[in-house]
Amino acid sequence: MERIEQAIFTSAQTERAAGYQLAAASPGVCEEDARALSIWGPSHDALLETAPAASVNFHPLPSGAYCVSRTTASGREYTGRGTRVYTQCLVLEPEAFRRFGNNPFHLLRAASASGLLCQHSEVPRRLEPLSLLGRATAVDAAMLSRATREIGAAPIAALIQAALETKTMAIAGSAAGEQAVAALVSCLPPGCRTKFSFSTGLRFSPRRPFRIVALGTDMAEQRRARRVCELTLVDLSADLASEFPPTGGWPRAILRILETGRTSLLNRHFLQERPDPAISDLNALGLELLAELGGLAEGHDPAPGEHRRPVPCGRSEVGSSQQSHAAHPRFQRQARPDKPEDSRPPGRSPSAAPDDPAVVERLEQLDDLFFEAVKGNAQSLSRLQQVWPLVRSELSDELLCESREQYLRCALSLWDRNAASGGVRPLDQTNAALEVLGLIFDEDCSK
Repeated sequence: MERIEQAIFTSAQTERAAGYQLAAASPGVCEEDARALSIWGPSHDALLETAPAASVNFHPLPSGAYCVSRTTASGREYTGRGTRVYTQCLVLEPEAFRRFGNNPFHLLRAASASGLLCQHSEVPRRLEPLSLLGRATAVDAAMLSRATREIGAAPIAALIQAALETKTMAIAGSAAGEQAVAALVSCLPPGCRTKFSFSTGLRFSPRRPFRIVALGTDMAEQRRARRVCELTLVDLSADLASEFPPTGGWPRAILRILETGRTSLLNRHFLQERPDPAISDLNALGLELLAELGGLAEGHDPAPGEHRRPVPCGRSEVGSSQQSHAAHPRFQRQARPDKPEDSRPPGRSPSAAPDDPAVVERLEQLDDLFFEAVKGNAQSLSRLQQVWPLVRSELSDELLCESREQYLRCALSLWDRNAASGGVRPLDQTNAALEVLGLIFDEDCSK
């Protein structure tokens, strides 16, 4: 029985800091993973207003371990300014995760049934590792049957199609949330599930680069998420069959299984001894499943590769080498520019760390200002001109470089998206974008 480490991210006043922070962690959480948990940790107002009582979250960690967490609104912040956002994290090694089918929902259900997901009004000084008995089947047949009735077989197959061909996906609609994400995860082979980080009830943030986010019916948050990130919005209340028809072998097989209710066949397929498949292997595996289901009868299904739908503008096709959200640093980037020998202005603290609660909150504020200013919001631009010099003086060289890279990629992405759609960027927006980038990259702006 493997040990499961735990950690708590919430608003607290500790010996180390005050504010949202990794307030406690068991001894087995290494320093590198602790820093990552601090970056991914949701803070004030992170829960969607339309979300259910809790958000289930999953993402990998730099050490190779995985974090499965649950975020809820619990009590008041220690300052009394509002409702406290409380996240309990379970950190486990791949061997332990496999006992639960690499399924975060199975793990949380077992932990909850064992009484291990208790909330503390005051965060304890020390947390001990957890011991969790049992294991779970690869497929939750009861949950899939219920999701098929309430969401529909075709929408679930469309979700799988979209998840396989996009880099970042937001699920919208009244049925979006834990049930939709749980159905999607359960329909993927256990070896592929760890490639899909997700949250079921958190606002989108670039600091938490989940591959899948469920945004429910919050229209304002859907618009904001599309502004700040190049993501694909999948609306369960729309006609997904025409937008994301299940053309791949795996989505087609899942559609047939859900329509016929033969989830036991899917479970047996997952239990077969074989190497963990890559995402690029799923088309061939889907064809095997279709053959077992008798789905390759003459004239019934298109041949592999036929009727391939082109990817719409602004969406990215996930190729065979795509490995989204494997253990990685805070931001993925293609190349890192060389740092100047010493570009730090007087007064900047070289010890400012990404897990410092004050830095986390400041960066969240900076993100919102930048994304609005680069779209031409004059008020946000004015506020950014005031805030940026202060934030810049507080950031370490590493954080400053990462933030600049992120903002430059975002501005270029917005520009490219506008060009791809055939639109002409208005002059005032062009000037605003240039002014924002000039501010962000001006070495003397804080003098």
